[in-house]
Amino acid sequence: MSTDVRLARQHYNELRQQRAELRAPDYLRAQAIMLGMWPGSGAKFEEIPAEVVTMVLGSTGEMDDSSALPRNSDELVLESTGSAP
Repeated sequence: MSTDVRLARQHYNELRQQRAELRAPDYLRAQAIMLGMWPGSGAKFEEIPAEVVTMVLGSTGEMDDSSALPRNSDELVLESTGSAP
């Protein structure tokens, strides 16, 4: 039985190593480039006016509390990153 356990642990460790290699950023970058993908040139966030949010939500159904009082972009950044912009 100890041989079976040892082999199972060895197999488990090999699989963990393979998983780590497949999730490595350099490997993922190389695979993405081979598929024709490229890093984005940047992102720009647009703030949607509260009136527009209200009109859309009002026309599509019931609003929940988090949508009834939309947060501004500074509050969203603080919530996402833990620090104010």
